[in-house]
Amino acid sequence: TCYINATLQCFITMISFWSNLSFGNNNLSPFVSSFTRLMSMLRTCRAPIDPSHFLRQLQNLLIRSGKANFDLFQQQDAAEIMGYILEELFMQSALSQEMVNVSIKNTFTCHACSENIINEDISSVLSLPTRSSIQAALTNILNSEDILSSDSFYCNVCSSYRPATIDHEVVSCGKYLIIQLNRFINIEGNITKDIQKVHCNPIITLPVVSGEIILNRKFKLITTMNHSGNLNRGHYTSFIKKPNSPDWYFCNDAAVIPCKELNEISNFCYVCFYEAM
Repeated sequence: TCYINATLQCFITMISFWSNLSFGNNNLSPFVSSFTRLMSMLRTCRAPIDPSHFLRQLQNLLIRSGKANFDLFQQQDAAEIMGYILEELFMQSALSQEMVNVSIKNTFTCHACSENIINEDISSVLSLPTRSSIQAALTNILNSEDILSSDSFYCNVCSSYRPATIDHEVVSCGKYLIIQLNRFINIEGNITKDIQKVHCNPIITLPVVSGEIILNRKFKLITTMNHSGNLNRGHYTSFIKKPNSPDWYFCNDAAVIPCKELNEISNFCYVCFYEAM
């Protein structure tokens, strides 16, 4: 269950996010109630904690979500499980959802008639291709890109498929930024793992467009979820930052090891959690 353990260790650092879930809410679902109780215990208790009640609630949640044959004790994708957890938590608290949501406006411009078509993508986890650094990956997805394929963009004005340019802008972002690297890629029909080394920048800048104003919001790294191994066999760990301190902890199943600083360049980092400064 290392994938669950690493996910929970990462969530611990998002104190405002999970503590808000139970604030003034007496009608929590059994899963959310179990989650918030476990988070609180992990923050305050010094003795080992039995997570069996939470695991039962997680199993029930996944069955309700359509994963009837889900096996807690087999290898699973931590990012996928994190998505199910977030979705359930959002149903209980709109404020918590606002804390992690990122909204990106996409403007499509037809090369033939210059017609603009705008849509907006809202996500709680920002999925990025692997680049030399997290900052480089962020910059890459916000760059303009051309669509030249003959069947990719349908222009309603031209009533046909046309080449187009897409411009991306972040128009809103919450207190936390969860970034998942696309480590598992499809190459000619074969799924493989991308083991490129990535610099997990301690501080990143995200330009957020508000009207005609661009706000360069800064975020600090608070935890990373790491995956070693391959598609068939692997292991999840996490690095978490101690609040109001430069110190970090390496969490490897039951072992929690203090370390003075994070090794920022890694080919194991999979999900990075940032908090607004």
